[in-house]
Amino acid sequence: MVRKQTFLLLVIFAPIIAVLLTSCISIRSKYEPVNYYLLQQTPLLAGYTEKFPTQLIVREFRISSQYETEHLLAFQRDGIKLYYYHRWLNMPNILVTDYLITRLNRHNVFSGGVHSFSTIAVSDYYLEGTINEFIAFNDEKRGSSENFVIISIQATFLKREKLKVADTVLFSNLYETKVFRKDNSVTNIADTFSRGLAEIADKIMGDIIQALRDEFVE
Repeated sequence: MVRKQTFLLLVIFAPIIAVLLTSCISIRSKYEPVNYYLLQQTPLLAGYTEKFPTQLIVREFRISSQYETEHLLAFQRDGIKLYYYHRWLNMPNILVTDYLITRLNRHNVFSGGVHSFSTIAVSDYYLEGTINEFIAFNDEKRGSSENFVIISIQATFLKREKLKVADTVLFSNLYETKVFRKDNSVTNIADTFSRGLAEIADKIMGDIIQALRDEFVE
């Protein structure tokens, strides 16, 4: 009798259990792993022989509020696409600031090195800036030449004046680049940004050197 009741209970509840298990499996299958990206250094585009007996402090770059997100972004025909499962490892302005510090250090122009603003080191020279644009563009066609990234950065190089209220601006330049992607895949966005920032960083380094030449000649 007990076996018969047990059998009947299994027959009644088996479909319900099956539905619940199927629902759980289907819900879990919707979750995708989140992919995180960094900016990677590329070979230096220019070499400099100058060596200046000072150090450079890089203040954290600001970024336009519309790009202030960890999610990768792309502009396409139907509007802005936010990639929920593809994110920067940190906020873009922090990654760009760290990238610039590393890149400028690789040029080995400053005898005291290049440091972040959080350092206890003191310098007469500072670099700061604003990231005006930092976005990818998608075309419907995978291999189209309309797949690219745009970077626009306003960078300012300053000299600290001990006896003056305000620092002296040695230059404040706008750096812009458009770098083409091989296709419209989200996985190549970070790499393309890295190549564009390498170009901008090396141009900034060239302008810094020119400004310091004038400073130290005087």
